[in-house]
Amino acid sequence: MLEGMPVSAGYATAKILKMDDATLHISNALITDVDQELNKYEDAIRKSINQLETLKATYAKKFNDDMLSLFDAHIAMTNDIEVVGKVKELIIKKSYNLAYAITLVSEEYIAMFNQIDDEYLKARAVDLKDVTHRLISNVLHIKIIDLAKINEPVILATKELTPTQATQLNPTYIKGFVSEVGSNTSHSAIIAKLLNIPAVFGVKDLLKHINQDDLAILDGIKGKLYINPTKKQLDTYKDVMQSYQAHQETLKIYEHMPLQTKDKQTFPLLANLSSDRDLEYIKSFALDGVGLFRTELLFLEHLQMPTYDEQYKVYHQILESFKDQDVTIRTLDIGGDKPLSYVNHPKEENPALGQRGIRFSFLHQDIFETQIKALLTANKYGNLKIMFPMISTIDEFLKAKSIVEFIEQSLIKNKIEVKPYQLGIMIETPSSALMANEFAKVCDFFSIGTNDLVQYTFAIDRLNQNLSSLYKPLHPAILKLIKMTVDAAHKHQVTVSVCGEMASDACSSIILLGLGVDQLSISPSSSLEIKSCVSKHTLKQLKEIAQHALSLDNQESVKTYIKNKTNF
Repeated sequence: MLEGMPVSAGYATAKILKMDDATLHISNALITDVDQELNKYEDAIRKSINQLETLKATYAKKFNDDMLSLFDAHIAMTNDIEVVGKVKELIIKKSYNLAYAITLVSEEYIAMFNQIDDEYLKARAVDLKDVTHRLISNVLHIKIIDLAKINEPVILATKELTPTQATQLNPTYIKGFVSEVGSNTSHSAIIAKLLNIPAVFGVKDLLKHINQDDLAILDGIKGKLYINPTKKQLDTYKDVMQSYQAHQETLKIYEHMPLQTKDKQTFPLLANLSSDRDLEYIKSFALDGVGLFRTELLFLEHLQMPTYDEQYKVYHQILESFKDQDVTIRTLDIGGDKPLSYVNHPKEENPALGQRGIRFSFLHQDIFETQIKALLTANKYGNLKIMFPMISTIDEFLKAKSIVEFIEQSLIKNKIEVKPYQLGIMIETPSSALMANEFAKVCDFFSIGTNDLVQYTFAIDRLNQNLSSLYKPLHPAILKLIKMTVDAAHKHQVTVSVCGEMASDACSSIILLGLGVDQLSISPSSSLEIKSCVSKHTLKQLKEIAQHALSLDNQESVKTYIKNKTNF
């Protein structure tokens, strides 16, 4: 039995289709005919773009516009002015061959993405790998695999499934897929969820442990892959699959229902969003607005600073898509751990404690002011909530607020209408939680970022696997900080949402609502499970569960208690 990270829920039983990635052997040999190499580059770009446009047209009926925009993004990456310029420079100045030059430039940007601690943004490195693989394959005249031609039931096994490969998956035949590499927020994962194909990523040495045509059971709930299972295992999973399908049918009744308790107390359920390309996917879940739009990807996808117009277009599209609902947009949460290639970042011993979030914005105020201007002018419906990340002191918030107000006055002087908006902060440091009462006097709203709050409370690097046992979001210490924040906010009629991973967990959602949190901002795919779980309890019961959890002394006790009280 092999284990990995469950990415798309469900179960599958089928033979393995083992897809060994074609290794691209890149020579570093120097060239003598620069013009010929540059012409080859133009041909490879043209061929790659034609292939991507053909794929987009082929799958136009299968995916919505936002998913199809993946192909547009890959076309833009293929033809990016800065990337093309760097590749040509290596060919002209250093006489590198085309494939080697493309590889070097690509590796530079992939390394930048891989340094990011945000899993969604880190996953964009896969898009760049996909684009690079296509370009080099065309340079070297290597045939690109067409997964659409698979015509028998299989579980696809590969080192890494690229986004364009994922779009070719046909659920009729691809019963599941499993890979050695991948993340829960990659485009491949999003497509798997959209197509309801069970998927497990991060299976160590997967390709070494399997053979072509092995019979397998894929468990997309627990992240397990059984190779050549016994009859007993097959019979067991047959029953499990039937129960799962029945449960999925029962969850469908919550699709168009609000998040509400057994006694009909209703709470807004909002979406976490990282890209305007995911809008249609998000809207299909009928949520109550956007509780967190991360603006980092907009900056990281560009190889030069996104202009005011480019930012305005994205913000306006999101605000218009949810024009009757609130949209919370977080200002640039960038820093040493999420470097921008076009900004000079000082080397820091500990980036998580360095110039990130609002600190970066103050250090690069021109970037901050352009973003604020784009946000205020894009706010045509008065539904904008601007949220500042990594706020630790009142002075930081007041400084950020004064910059926003200065931009607002400048716009008004230039006869540009500024619709009403709200200003709030991420509560993600212990200092902001401890000072919540003072922050509530000057903020319009709070959003608790539990990912960083846990990290900073327990003084751990949450990306350090050796310290993963100390990452405890349900520890009473965290619950007490959340309760303290909520109580302080409510004294001043300030609303509190939670937008970290904790909010997307059904069990944790019970505790959060019981602690008095007003809204949950989640990964949309978690919405039905959360609605189902919360609907089985009255608000009084949720409060009693949360109150008892506060009296316990470790996370394990809290988890056991919740499980016993909820049967979840």
